[in-house]
Amino acid sequence: MLKTKDLISYLDLANRTNNKAQARISYLRAIKENPTRESLNLDFARFLRDQKDYKKAESRYRKASIMMPLSTAVFLEWGLLLDRQGKLEGQEELFRKTIELDPSYVTGLCNLGAVLTDKCKFEEAIIMFEKAPEYNPNHAMTLNNLASIYLIVGKYDKTLDKLQKALEINQDHLLGSLNLGLVKSCLGKDAEAKESFKKALELLGDNSDKKEMILRGSERLLNLAKENLLKGENDDEKRSHNEKFIKAIEEMLSVITIEK
Repeated sequence: MLKTKDLISYLDLANRTNNKAQARISYLRAIKENPTRESLNLDFARFLRDQKDYKKAESRYRKASIMMPLSTAVFLEWGLLLDRQGKLEGQEELFRKTIELDPSYVTGLCNLGAVLTDKCKFEEAIIMFEKAPEYNPNHAMTLNNLASIYLIVGKYDKTLDKLQKALEINQDHLLGSLNLGLVKSCLGKDAEAKESFKKALELLGDNSDKKEMILRGSERLLNLAKENLLKGENDDEKRSHNEKFIKAIEEMLSVITIEK
């Protein structure tokens, strides 16, 4: 059994060294010497995730989930790791686990809602997104998430209502500004839409991580809208909405220049 001071020494070295290979060795030594210490696999999974060694990070999250079956953080982060890699399969089960452990876990509800949206399970996604503000009514992101699903299904009035509340709470909410531009574009208010997109561009600044997030989200929305366009061939209202939505997303991307 590794003595506490030795364990701390290993972890301190892992956290402070700029030598990532040495840090990896330190984590492995700590785990080998103290395999029953629950948090070590989770800490190592986070390290591997940040190093973009996703395959090994998944393995460590899996081990952490066995050792920490009541930890919402383990299942949430594992699901987000799959999302970072563009892996839809497995996310729903992991996010469902988080809200099974804690039904009031807003982050879990929102992420499950996002996955259900990607799977075109819109009615169930709305239920998840509507639950989130019940537990955190003054959180801009939860209101924006609800606005997003209403926008996807073409409920513009409800979209605007939720976005207005979100932007009252945080006028510099990036995704709120983007969604406001999208709904304004769908409503034919092109000048107002461009103003919202320009505001979002200012908020983005030079943040490459956020730009990548917007790119991934935009690609998802485009694919979703195109799929819905095909599915709604015999429904004029749905077809019209998805045509407007596709145009709005393309307009947004023309204003916000995002490089891969």
